[in-house]
Amino acid sequence: MLNLKIDKNLKIIYSVWIFLVLGSLVLLYSLPFVMGAEGDPKGSWSVGSETTSPYGITTYGNFIWVLDNYPSGVYKYNIDGGYIGTPWNPEIGTPSAMTTDGTNIWITHPLSDRVSKYHMDGTPDGTWNTASGNDDPWGITTNGTFIWIVDYYDKRVYKYKMDGTPDGTWNTASGNTYPMGITTDGDSFWIVDYFNKVYKYKMDGTPDGTWNTASGNTFPKGITTDGDSFWIVDSADKRVYKYELIPPSTCTCPGLNYDWEINMAEHCVITSDCNLGTGTLSFTGSGYVRCDATIDTANLGDPGPNGVLYFLDNCLIRVKRACDVDKDGYPAEGVCGGNDCDDNNYRVHPYSLWTASTSLVDVNCDGSITIVKWVFQSYPKTWDYNSYTENVTDTPCEGRTSGCEDSYYVESLPTACGSSVAVEGCSEVNGDCEYGDNEGTYYIRCR
Repeated sequence: MLNLKIDKNLKIIYSVWIFLVLGSLVLLYSLPFVMGAEGDPKGSWSVGSETTSPYGITTYGNFIWVLDNYPSGVYKYNIDGGYIGTPWNPEIGTPSAMTTDGTNIWITHPLSDRVSKYHMDGTPDGTWNTASGNDDPWGITTNGTFIWIVDYYDKRVYKYKMDGTPDGTWNTASGNTYPMGITTDGDSFWIVDYFNKVYKYKMDGTPDGTWNTASGNTFPKGITTDGDSFWIVDSADKRVYKYELIPPSTCTCPGLNYDWEINMAEHCVITSDCNLGTGTLSFTGSGYVRCDATIDTANLGDPGPNGVLYFLDNCLIRVKRACDVDKDGYPAEGVCGGNDCDDNNYRVHPYSLWTASTSLVDVNCDGSITIVKWVFQSYPKTWDYNSYTENVTDTPCEGRTSGCEDSYYVESLPTACGSSVAVEGCSEVNGDCEYGDNEGTYYIRCR
């Protein structure tokens, strides 16, 4: 199943020739989309009476979990703040922060310098000690491959393998003197400071900017992101504040009839329309991509279980079922970006060597109409068959009648068209192959 996240109201348009894997549909988002600056406030919601001192926060899919410090507990909400319930209590008291990869949850315990691991339903799954020096583990985050923990007092970020093995450290920036929560999108880190500021870092720990928390968000503790927004929980007013996140780069369309493989780990955004024609749009890696453009493609791949394709307000993906139905080597006009004006007739394409039958047909897709019997025209032109080029010449059948009616034979028909067969009056003829007449007429090579 295609892993999608719908950000706004959608409008469904039915079409004969375009669909979105989920069925014969196109998903079109018609509301205007305006992308703000990173850190712009986007609203807030209350955690309600369920918690008394919310410290930690994490998100996955359409859900948010909030961690209460005392009395300790984990509370689940939907993405808009609706309380779902099913709370559970960590085994170790006074926890400070939490993170998840969608399969497990990790919680830090600064009083005991430990990290506890749980299944999503709260079932314990072990603990491990933090590294020497990481004596006040506070914020925690993961990308599914590593875990990072920020230490409140020594102002350092400690990196761990998933089993708790230490794997390096780096210092927080000057000014980030009271680091509380940490989150990552796989491309950057954000650390929320007790004094109402968020510090951004590159993956190697290099500082990369700051922004202030919103008015009211004066006691920020935990921070998390789903790749589309940030959420910061405030321990004083017990609210979750939502902020804008901006992807770091744009995805670049490769052009007509090229395949486009997008690395989800780059977290790019598609902002310009792209017609891939016969090309395929596919995905690799773990992460997310946001779409705010129209994309035409011959096939749409699945981002898989570790990728999320975010549809913003003006995203439209059109997928054509087949771009060369008649298999004449020429893609159809329209969404395929080709120049075959009749993709259901192998005789019709811009370089056709046929004249039309007894009906009105634009054989060469040049706008002109011909009314004659289907005849292969052997006057000098270029035959293009799977990149094989051969000139054909105007040589009649020299009075032979069997299979030669009103036709000319090809002096050097490409051997790719099939083996020769014998008919009366000629030693050998070529079969109808891909360009021949489906009703049995043969185009003769007399030897």
